[in-house]
Amino acid sequence: MNHAAIATLALGEKHLDFWRQFCQPSWEAYAAKHGYDLILIDQPFDRSELATSRSSAWQKCLLLSQPAPTHYRQVIVLDSNIVINQCALRRWTIRRETLAFSGAYRLAWANWSKGQSRKPGM
Repeated sequence: MNHAAIATLALGEKHLDFWRQFCQPSWEAYAAKHGYDLILIDQPFDRSELATSRSSAWQKCLLLSQPAPTHYRQVIVLDSNIVINQCALRRWTIRRETLAFSGAYRLAWANWSKGQSRKPGM
């Protein structure tokens, strides 16, 4: 078991099928190359009336309250429609125990040589 994981939320057959067909292979290859586990959430955590009235993306906020990620030091949550380029470096090395969320392809990119915490222009 690794100390870090990449997680995604793919609720509904449409999103789950898309992730499995187009994204899962690149995620598995990247995770194996860089030592991450994968966490796929395909069922909502909260099914209350309030939760169902919101975008399903809100379910991501509940991820750390679930048992699956509790033993990881780092959990990176990516949108389920992202295909990871296999030439990508392990650029989101996070120095402290933390949770990094991406949205619309934004992520806390590490650029330690310039002392920046995010990719320029983001």
